Amino acid sequence: MKTQEYLFDHVKKHILKEVSTDSHDKIQEDHIKSLDKLISNKDKSYYDTFNIGTGKGTSVLELIKCFENVTENKLNFKIGDRRKGDVAECFADVSKANKFLNWKSELSVEDSLLSSWNWEKNINNEKL
Repeated sequence: MKTQEYLFDHVKKHILKEVSTDSHDKIQEDHIKSLDKLISNKDKSYYDTFNIGTGKGTSVLELIKCFENVTENKLNFKIGDRRKGDVAECFADVSKANKFLNWKSELSVEDSLLSSWNWEKNINNEKL
């Protein structure tokens, strides 16, 4: 087996061993679909980048509040002044992932955060 294919096969097996939740299983399927796309390309120097997400903007404060809500954990944070060079808004265009990987977010930000939090707790074998 070629090195690249062996590596991808190993990564797929590792992904499938992780925590199993409905939303995390969907994330795993999407990772595997992306790996298969890379493997199927005959040009072994091929690489590409894709923006993955909902296609809708979420502010840092919205993300913090959402995390606190779904995990029932209070985060310690401080709102400071805007720094020189800070971008006011930034949105990722996810249409390329939809077109080439046939990928579209099926999870809400809330579901994704909760799934990630449960995964993190599980791999650390502790209640955070």
